[in-house]
Amino acid sequence: MEDVKQKVAQTGQLRKGLTNLKDAFNPQDPMLKKEILMMIHQYLEDEGYSTTATVIQDEANMKNRERKDQTRLLQKMRNRILDGDWGEVEKLEAELEKSCRKLGLIEGCRYFSYEIYKQQYLELIHRQEFHKAVILLKKKLKPLQSFSKNESEFQDLCYLLSCSQVEDASSFKTWVSISASREKLAERMQLFISSTRLSCEEEVIDKAPSGRLVHLLQQAVAYQIETSPFRPGMKIKTTSLMKDFTCHAVPSSNHLTFVGHKADVKATEFVGVNGKHLASGSSDGTVRIWDTDTGECKSTLVGHASKIWTLASDHAGGTLLSGDSKGGIHVWNVKEAKCHETHFYHDRAIYSVDLKDSGSHYTSAGYDAYVRLVDLNTAKVIGKLSGHKSLVSSVSFNRNGNIIISGSRDCTVRIWDSLSGACTRTIASNLGEVSCVSISESSVYILTSSKDNSLRLWDMRKPKCVRKYSGSQNTWKNFIRSCFGPGDEMIVSGSEDGHLLIWDRESGNVIQRIIAHEDITYDTKWNSASELLASCSHDGVVKTW
Repeated sequence: MEDVKQKVAQTGQLRKGLTNLKDAFNPQDPMLKKEILMMIHQYLEDEGYSTTATVIQDEANMKNRERKDQTRLLQKMRNRILDGDWGEVEKLEAELEKSCRKLGLIEGCRYFSYEIYKQQYLELIHRQEFHKAVILLKKKLKPLQSFSKNESEFQDLCYLLSCSQVEDASSFKTWVSISASREKLAERMQLFISSTRLSCEEEVIDKAPSGRLVHLLQQAVAYQIETSPFRPGMKIKTTSLMKDFTCHAVPSSNHLTFVGHKADVKATEFVGVNGKHLASGSSDGTVRIWDTDTGECKSTLVGHASKIWTLASDHAGGTLLSGDSKGGIHVWNVKEAKCHETHFYHDRAIYSVDLKDSGSHYTSAGYDAYVRLVDLNTAKVIGKLSGHKSLVSSVSFNRNGNIIISGSRDCTVRIWDSLSGACTRTIASNLGEVSCVSISESSVYILTSSKDNSLRLWDMRKPKCVRKYSGSQNTWKNFIRSCFGPGDEMIVSGSEDGHLLIWDRESGNVIQRIIAHEDITYDTKWNSASELLASCSHDGVVKTW
């Protein structure tokens, strides 16, 4: 596995996979089938399933005995064909069909039945026994017509009933004599015996090298990893062999650049889960809606009298919230590009808002240190959550909307029950001033960004810090935001040096550092549907990656 990672790191390129799995090996090859069985048998023995291994061996040996009997039968039939003893051949043919059914070789058996009856028919034509030939054609050859070499061959068989000799039909111009054609048929039968490995030797399950099956599976997974968008530093975690290894592509190149704001852009948000539109909020007091496919500004939302700190959208993409530095929260109808309502429930700046997926409620927080829960349908505050000792920089719902997470300058993170408004847990483990909190899609992890240049991953079930990420710059009065990246497997954050940093969640390693902007990168958001990462900056520019 390490060799695979080193190779990708050195070359920077991935080998192309085989276009057809059968190019690797033919699973119908009898010898390979035997070797697969050998490896399964050895694996069972290695794992202590000796009784099951013995049953497989006994069953395999029984099939081998059946093949041995079939081989003898074929050899006997071959001799009877050479002698022209067609009555005995027909009896042997019935036995052969039973044997072939057991071994899954019925198609090969029927092909030879056709060839045998064709030989008999040609001999009858050669001897001018047309009455017997007609009966044989109707009863034996007609049902097996699909096994003829081509359409014209069967037509020529019918045509021979009006001919004086076999060579008159174009399909049988090379006919020489009865004995010669019998020899050719016997040769084809011998080839059939060889190709299906029906040898007379007793075959038993031999010993495969110990651990061979596991080693092959490891090689297969390693190849899948090598040909995936794997990056050095990512922790490999294969949890199942029942599906192919997949790895999310790491954002690395600029997709589009959105220019239009007249001042710095502190917030960005995908409008709805489909990722077709992106919103950006700026200190110029406007919100712009961008088309993520074309980069076109679809609308400019005007109404704020001060800088915009935060944005939030519902899942449908119909409603967008924006919070400003004077305590106002605007509720926008995205389709109409109009402000539906303006709420002033905070005395000072709003630093963070988040909408429930359904769009029925939102939570907001800011300089006054309170977290509020608002019913959008009635435009009433239904919860005023107190406990933080300083401004609250970030709030976030979990996916079900029953939990609110808040992070504050007081160096704590609080977990609230959105129904009762009770604070169920407080995290205060050397966090530093918290600039951002977010929750994973699974609602298992909390991600926090702090003004000590670090991010931390918390397990909500304990809660306990399970990982710390370093590399970003986050020390000033600005709020540097972070989020979960593709598949919750990556962590993404802005930085005061204008970079975007991407970490592998499990290992904590930086797997991508992008020089994203000319100034501070404030906010970043990931959208799974469009597979785009958005960022915004003090340089007034919004980008997707």
